Amino acid sequence: MKYPKVKFTAAGDMLIQRMISTEYEGFSEVRDYISKADVHFFNLETTLHHGEFFGNQFYGGSFLHADPAVLNIAKAYGFNMLSFANNHTMDFGTQGFNDTKNTLKKNKISYCIGSTIAYKNVKGVKIAFVGFNALNGVTEQLVDRIVLNLIQLYSLFIIS
Repeated sequence: MKYPKVKFTAAGDMLIQRMISTEYEGFSEVRDYISKADVHFFNLETTLHHGEFFGNQFYGGSFLHADPAVLNIAKAYGFNMLSFANNHTMDFGTQGFNDTKNTLKKNKISYCIGSTIAYKNVKGVKIAFVGFNALNGVTEQLVDRIVLNLIQLYSLFIIS
C-alpha cells in the first residue's frame, strides 16, 4: 500500500522554566518553519505546576517544574503533541505527574507516556506516538505488548 507524504517537525527537549516573549525578530520564521509539517512534536523535559509540591526524594535531584502557562509558548510555535516520558517525569512525585497530565488535557495537547498513546490521523495515515521511561513501572513486557498492538492498528508509530 502506498501512503501519502506526511511531514514531521520534531524538537528535542523543551525546558522552558520561565515565560519568554514571542515578540522577537525571527519568531514568525521559526513558527512558520515548524508549521510546514503535518505533525509538530517535542519532548517536555519538565513538570507543569506552580511549585506547590516537594521534590520527590526517590527520583531526580534537579527538580524541574514550570508554570503551566509555558504551554502557550509551545502552542504559539505550533506544537501540538509531546512526550513527557523522561527522567524528570516524577521529579515531584505522583502529584506533579498528575498535575502535568491534567494541564496537558486542559490545554488540548496530545501526549504520550507509558500506556498513554497520542494518536493522529494525517491524510488517512494512522499515526501513534508512544513514550517510555523507567520511572512509571514500564516493563519490557508492557512495551512489547503495546508495540505488537500498534503494528496491527497503525500505519506508523513513533517511539520516544
